[in-house]
Amino acid sequence: MTGRVIAMALALFGSGCASLPLCAIDHRESPAEHADGIAGGGQASTVSEISGPARDAARERADYQLALSQVNSPSGPQDYRVAQLAFERFLAEYPNSEWEQDARAWRAVLSELSARQADTARLRSETRRLKTDLQGREIEATRLKEETAKLKADLQRLKQIDLDFERKR
Repeated sequence: MTGRVIAMALALFGSGCASLPLCAIDHRESPAEHADGIAGGGQASTVSEISGPARDAARERADYQLALSQVNSPSGPQDYRVAQLAFERFLAEYPNSEWEQDARAWRAVLSELSARQADTARLRSETRRLKTDLQGREIEATRLKEETAKLKADLQRLKQIDLDFERKR
């Protein structure tokens, strides 16, 4: 059930995000370069060159894009914990943002994903422990089978000795 919710949320955000220029990330540039590029809509080279309310809006948009770029990082394995922290910081700084609902949804999905990754790591560790335990038990079972076979042979030999002893009487 939880997996379906995560899959649906990712599909919803992925499909909605693909049509928005806001979410288009050029994977040839770093997240910081991307954030600077979108901050001024191409009119200023960095957020610091914009002033007044436009600067606040541009910084908000850049911070959202930066958080989003942590999820869509092309530079290798994603660190979803970093992305979750980026969205938490975004929500703390911009509680009334137009991207608040998206940021909250991303944060929830990333939190759930982080929990599932922790569960996966725990289960893998438990599986390794159980495999080691199973190998130990298989070795013990083999030893017990060999001991049982030896005891059966000893019992047969003792029966034969007992029969021989009875015949001699």
